[in-house]
Amino acid sequence: MSSSTINSYEDLDKVIAKAFPDADIRSRAIALLGKYGTEDFHREISRVRAAIIKVAQADVEKLQGFVDIACSDYRDLLVMAEYEQQSRNYSLKKNDPQKHQRLVEKDEREYSDWVKKMTE
Repeated sequence: MSSSTINSYEDLDKVIAKAFPDADIRSRAIALLGKYGTEDFHREISRVRAAIIKVAQADVEKLQGFVDIACSDYRDLLVMAEYEQQSRNYSLKKNDPQKHQRLVEKDEREYSDWVKKMTE
């Protein structure tokens, strides 16, 4: 992934504040997101929590399902958030490497733009 990713709690706080401007909804979102990161095997907590928000499209009603996915295997959530196009078209990596590379670049651009928008 590109250098534009959520790696700090400071950036995650910005994402949460922007995604959930209403204080009551934000509190609920924080409680739901807090379920990821409670186990020793949970990795990259800020990045994964931000990915949950992105995939849920900042809809607090959708968070629980994506938190459950992350708690099961956080990599699935990262694929949905950061590698969407290339993962849906993985056969292109072998069959049409140039087209696959364009999808990789598109995913990187889209995710980088989202991170920038959510952390400014």
